[in-house]
Amino acid sequence: MYATSVSRRSFLIATLRPFLGVMLLLATAAAIAQGFGQPGPGTLPGDYELVNLTGNSLQAPPPIPTVGGLKVATLDVYVSFQCPHCQAFYPYESILQQRYGARLVIRRHYLALNENALNEDLRLYLVARDAGKGAEAADLLMKAGLDGQDGHQRLAVCADVAEQLGLANVYQAALRNPQMIRRIHQLDADSTFVTATPTLILNDRVAFGGDLHNAETILDASLTVSAPAGGERR
Repeated sequence: MYATSVSRRSFLIATLRPFLGVMLLLATAAAIAQGFGQPGPGTLPGDYELVNLTGNSLQAPPPIPTVGGLKVATLDVYVSFQCPHCQAFYPYESILQQRYGARLVIRRHYLALNENALNEDLRLYLVARDAGKGAEAADLLMKAGLDGQDGHQRLAVCADVAEQLGLANVYQAALRNPQMIRRIHQLDADSTFVTATPTLILNDRVAFGGDLHNAETILDASLTVSAPAGGERR
């Protein structure tokens, strides 16, 4: 009787096994469907793409190095003086710097919208940088409202900025210097991965555009400082 009972149980299990397998598969699929599109544990909120500028894995958001008791992030900002979206984003950089203070290091990179154009703005920036006035020139050029479609306007505005910087003669010489073309191409060669401006890249891993709210969402999550042991906050 016992043998018969075991035989029947074995038969019942063998009969139900395919059905149980199907049910398990359906349950797994339902669980995946419910979680589809939701950020996994450890992912950053916001709209961004993962990039690979350091050779690290693309499967996780960037590690934020710790300096003292704060998390510090580096934000590389790729812009063009002639790009209206870059001009609009420029004031936001100071807002981000004020918001995060020493926890955020902003590095700006300047690109040519058209390598075949005169690129008088970049010529002026480069000679100003040579003279130790690069930051001042960049600030004036970003605020100047340069028109990427109007070469006459750019020439007039850049000449005015050069005059303000005391670099009028140096700038005019740069316009005629063929070596400046090589220097401008080198600026672009260092950022071939940038396909639109402005492009912001966090710690060489997370790329996003020039939307202030989105930038704050990503940086807030990246720069969150956990409370120390004992529940005290710094």
